[in-house]
Amino acid sequence: MARLCARPGCSAPAAATFNFDGLNRIVWLNALADANAYSAGDLCPRHAERLRPPRNWELRRGSRAA
Repeated sequence: MARLCARPGCSAPAAATFNFDGLNRIVWLNALADANAYSAGDLCPRHAERLRPPRNWELRRGSRAA
């Protein structure tokens, strides 16, 4: 079964995985991971493109992220 976007109300297929490190204020957005065991969540292409970290946080995009 395909994984879906983690955004509430969105049922689009996931295309990217995000993780975060709250201590260092970093959010990573990468291509869809093989397993979601170590991720904060998965996002569809639309929501991955619009992802914005909290104020004073850094967003790091992987080379193949949506």
